[in-house]
Amino acid sequence: MSDTRIDREQWSQSSKQSYEYELCSEGSYGDLHYNCAKCGAAAVFTAEEQKHSFEVKKNDIRQQRIHCPACNAELFRLRTRERACQARWSADRKTLARDEAFLREWLGILVAIPRYAPRYRNSMGDRLARLLLRLGLEMESRSHDSA
Repeated sequence: MSDTRIDREQWSQSSKQSYEYELCSEGSYGDLHYNCAKCGAAAVFTAEEQKHSFEVKKNDIRQQRIHCPACNAELFRLRTRERACQARWSADRKTLARDEAFLREWLGILVAIPRYAPRYRNSMGDRLARLLLRLGLEMESRSHDSA
């Protein structure tokens, strides 16, 4: 078993400015049990994970886990895909604005993220929906013209 004693000097600068820093002069991390906000599964933020999160990764000490590992991994995957879509869009907007498959994929990602992170807001979803509607109308118009 690893040493889970708190070494608050290893915390991030923002954590060192927190109320928790003043309260935690010594002690150890303890396992924190919670239920996943998405699927309701029981999960544990272990003492070892806390030590790594706060002292190695420098995450803020006030961070709380709300997702089980599976839901957290899915949210991470969705956010990674959303960033990739944004990067593609930034590089080739004119072509991608007419790529229905890309627009649908990106919109699907933007619809899925709030299921895991309700406070997530992205106005791009409305724009993608309008682009898809316009593409659909253009395709319908072309099919009527060729008939």
